[in-house]
Amino acid sequence: MGRKNSTKTRRPVLACMTRKEDVPVLQSVLITESADAVICLDIPELCRKISDQVEAAVISGNMLTEEATTLIMKALDAQPDWSDLPILLSVPEGPDSALAANAVRDLGNVFVLGHPFTPAALKNLLLVAFRSRERQRWVRDLTKECEQTLQALQESRDRLEQKVQERTAELAESASQLRRLTGELIVSEQRERRRLAKVLHDHLQQLLVSAKYRAASLNRTEDPTVRVAVQEIEEILSEVIEASRSLTSELSPPIIHESGLRTGMEWLVSFMAAENSFAVQLSMEQDFSQIDENTKVLLFDSTRELLMNAMKHGKVRSADVSVRRTAGDMLEVAVSDQGEGFNPSLLKSNGFGLFRIRHRVEMIGGRLEIESAQRKGSRLAILVPIPLEPVLAEPVPTADSAIPRKDKPVSSMIRILIADDHAVMRQGLSTSLGQEPDIAIVGEAADGKAALDKARNLRPDIILMDLGMPKMSGLEATRIIHSELPDVRVIGLSMFEEKERANAMFEAGAVAYLSKSCSVDELTSTIRRCIGKPEFSVGKI
Repeated sequence: MGRKNSTKTRRPVLACMTRKEDVPVLQSVLITESADAVICLDIPELCRKISDQVEAAVISGNMLTEEATTLIMKALDAQPDWSDLPILLSVPEGPDSALAANAVRDLGNVFVLGHPFTPAALKNLLLVAFRSRERQRWVRDLTKECEQTLQALQESRDRLEQKVQERTAELAESASQLRRLTGELIVSEQRERRRLAKVLHDHLQQLLVSAKYRAASLNRTEDPTVRVAVQEIEEILSEVIEASRSLTSELSPPIIHESGLRTGMEWLVSFMAAENSFAVQLSMEQDFSQIDENTKVLLFDSTRELLMNAMKHGKVRSADVSVRRTAGDMLEVAVSDQGEGFNPSLLKSNGFGLFRIRHRVEMIGGRLEIESAQRKGSRLAILVPIPLEPVLAEPVPTADSAIPRKDKPVSSMIRILIADDHAVMRQGLSTSLGQEPDIAIVGEAADGKAALDKARNLRPDIILMDLGMPKMSGLEATRIIHSELPDVRVIGLSMFEEKERANAMFEAGAVAYLSKSCSVDELTSTIRRCIGKPEFSVGKI
């Protein structure tokens, strides 16, 4: 009984041997390898006992007749595909060697063991056979895992295909909304930049300018030490204001949101020259006012990024920007340079950010065209669809077409209306200008509409007009005041010094344009010149 129990747990090896003296040698070797011999009286019995649980078979060569070989081959073929039973064939020198050669050819996984064999030789071949069987079972287990994985993948694929069909149906229904969603994506991408720029412009910069005006009012003291300290504070505040203004322009230039594409591109040319000493030659057929806000911002941002790429990677100090309508009613913005160039096929690894531009442009029905070669420059063109019918803007009266001004006699006090949507800015201006002996603050307005109403009621000499205000912009309010009240002088104020903004204010009827970061002396001097010299000429900067 103990013997039978052990054979169930130890590795079985089939043995069909003609020499009885070989069996004890085989058994002694198998015991050392935790295996047991299963003795078979003949080949048919051996074939019946062949299974995937058997580790190997030891057969005397003289038992391998053609009929026996056929029986063994059938038994092996009936085994699982992974199973290739190792057979140790004990063959003495002589006629049986030819049979052994045929068995090796027909049975496959056969190890020839010379006879008579030694325990060491038998053990070595058995170890090789056991390792072969272990590899087969490892392949079996691996195959089973792969089949299970493949089955799981097939099930996942079937589920995925079903979901794809469902999603495809949903996408087909929502395809008409793709452009709108893309526009929202572009707006979302810019929202954070605009938010930070607005915080800098509407809060930080206004506080800094107000602090500068407050500090300037201390200059009236006779203490030279205080005056020097105040001057140093004003210089520091001016530097901080300029740094904040530059950061605002880099984050999200307000001019592209407040003006047309042409004005934005002209500002970009000036910005690249001032900030990077990079010359841009702009060629633009028209303003293209018919494009929507999202497309305008996309073109502006993409053009700026392409110019920065030309400067950094093209290693040039100038580039050309062309904006035109193509024959296919597409708006093309092309950036060309004579720089290093690159291989477009390596676009993915060059880090120019062009994939991002291409993706955004394609999402709104456009495309990015690239022409470049090593050391032969580059031309990158963004093409986007534009409406066939332009959106006509209201005509803007210019200083030349407005009602001529009536010269106003100089009075003892200059009556000023301050129009600014920031209370702290109004308070700073009121405090600083209120200390002037010939200036009187007659009113304040927090938006363009209130400025227009108070101008009609108060008839001030001067209106200090902020450009960006709610309800009605300072530009629109100036245009109406200039038309209705030509004797009221408007001085435009803004945190920005761009000539495009100044020219727009001059065209609306303003007599001067100043940055809010200017000194109090410069502001009061401009006010007095506007009133003291009616012939004060209106020019563009």
